[in-house]
Amino acid sequence: MKPLILTLITLILVSSAYAGNMTMIHLVGADKIGENVTQGVVLNLYVEMKEGNGRVFVDTFPLTKMDTQASARMAKEVACNAMSLDCSKYDFFYILSSDYPSLGGPSAGAAMTIATMAAIQGVDINQDVFITGTINPSGSIGPVGSILEKAEAAYKNGASIFLIPKGNYNVIINNETIDIREKALKDWNLHIIEVDDIYEAYKYATNYEISKKVVSSEEITSKRFNDAMQYLSDSLISKAKEETSRLERKFQLSSLPIKYSDPIKEKLTQAKEELDEAKSLYKSDQYYSAASYSVRALIYSNYASNLLDFHENDDSKDYVMKEILNVNDEISSFEKMFIKNYTTDCIDDIEVYAVVIGRIMEAEDLMNSSREAYEKGDYESALYLLSFAQVRKNTAYEWLTLTNEFSGNQSAVFSQDNLKVLSQERIAQSKDYLNYANYLTSSSLLKEAENHLLKAEEAYSKGQYVFALFEAAYARSKVSLTLKLNTLKEISLEDIYSSHEQDAKIAIKKAEEQGLLPILALSYLEYAGSFYKSDPLVSLIYLSYSEEMAKISQDLYSAFTGKYISNLPSINVQKFYETSTKTEKESIVKSVALIVSGVLAGIGLSFAFYETSKKFKKK
Repeated sequence: MKPLILTLITLILVSSAYAGNMTMIHLVGADKIGENVTQGVVLNLYVEMKEGNGRVFVDTFPLTKMDTQASARMAKEVACNAMSLDCSKYDFFYILSSDYPSLGGPSAGAAMTIATMAAIQGVDINQDVFITGTINPSGSIGPVGSILEKAEAAYKNGASIFLIPKGNYNVIINNETIDIREKALKDWNLHIIEVDDIYEAYKYATNYEISKKVVSSEEITSKRFNDAMQYLSDSLISKAKEETSRLERKFQLSSLPIKYSDPIKEKLTQAKEELDEAKSLYKSDQYYSAASYSVRALIYSNYASNLLDFHENDDSKDYVMKEILNVNDEISSFEKMFIKNYTTDCIDDIEVYAVVIGRIMEAEDLMNSSREAYEKGDYESALYLLSFAQVRKNTAYEWLTLTNEFSGNQSAVFSQDNLKVLSQERIAQSKDYLNYANYLTSSSLLKEAENHLLKAEEAYSKGQYVFALFEAAYARSKVSLTLKLNTLKEISLEDIYSSHEQDAKIAIKKAEEQGLLPILALSYLEYAGSFYKSDPLVSLIYLSYSEEMAKISQDLYSAFTGKYISNLPSINVQKFYETSTKTEKESIVKSVALIVSGVLAGIGLSFAFYETSKKFKKK
């Protein structure tokens, strides 16, 4: 008897020792048991956090779908961000055993994230609180199916609270729409609570409330940024005025037939409209937006000018090829002059150089598309693309002049080779994001993200690490936004905008606290506002870009100085108390049950981790 008691005491002590980095949560899933027949099922997920290298291990029996592994990786990343922890020094183990091989997957994402957060904080999860829902990169919880079946399974397995995605409460019973919240409370005394994001869910699951610190626009206002953008917009507005006037004089002297002159006149009108908008934005101190609209005016006027020459030329096909070669030479000459190692006298120059290289690579990409259009005989498209490329090259030069506006005493050597590892990591992360999103939904934004990712991989293979880094960031931004928009039926567009805007501001504030000037992030944040009323989707895209670019600013700093800085948000942690739905007797029974389950879990997990470690060693 004594050996048994000693063994139990040892197991309890071992379980306590792991209390800071091991958690258990109930997963609620749905299993098909026949044609159009589904039953809810519950199983246990164990999450352990150990010192390591940022890896994620998923051990399931029987083997489950790949989307469960994708959910685990997403859960780890979201949890680490939510808890403001650099998880590159930790490994995470997800142990899942079930008689239902179809369980897991995206609908387990929210539960996986909560368990990971609890493991990081070192707190227990309330075992009478169950949850279902997908997890999005932003931390929002997405909708799932079979809510009725899952709610019933949660009730039968001891749940007193069942957390569901916001707006996911309507179910169909006998061709009638029923509010599952009312039915569950009436039939099972089960409290169903809607949760919008992982922060809201976490307080019910652990009695701890995690919140990100709110950042106002005033807190991220930067005189250095405003001065630099005013300088940039002054130059670009001046050039746009000059080019528009030149085109107008050139057009008046032309004698093209109406079928050719009307499209050119239309482009001239568009150039003037963009220029007028640029002037208006400038007056309201939105200098980056003013610069961007000036660039759009330059693209229209440059295209119209090339189109006019094209129609007036006797050999229009030859004219297009000559222009392609000319613009190509211009880009190559600028690239040879600039693409080399630079020693900066100010840390802000690093991001400026990265932007310049990004613009040059984008110009090259546009020229590749121009040549493809030419080979297909689509000469007008070829002209538009080369006109765009030429303006993009010119804006690269304009950005380069900003290095004269910054001065400091912190030098760094700018070399693309410094970004090889960083761009590789960002490409891998974006792939994970895209794979996860493809399990959940499909959209044109995901197609765009896939194209960005392909460009990133191609650029990486050519050693163009800055362009690869930016394209990977754009891909990740669009995937994240897609998943957020997937909940649009339950969340208003205004709420999504507000959420994305705040996330961008938090990331920018974090960069500024390190003494950095996140130029692109601030630029995209301002630019997003100019589209809020006219094109909300474009506005959201630029907000997503802003958040990603603020993180890139910090990554660039670390890559070139060798000094690591965290790009994680600042958070507040406090106790959260919710009125209990259980009687005192139920609480005592639950506490005893938890002690017993803890001991049994200690035995089971010791064996599971022993078996897992053997498998990993074999690999």
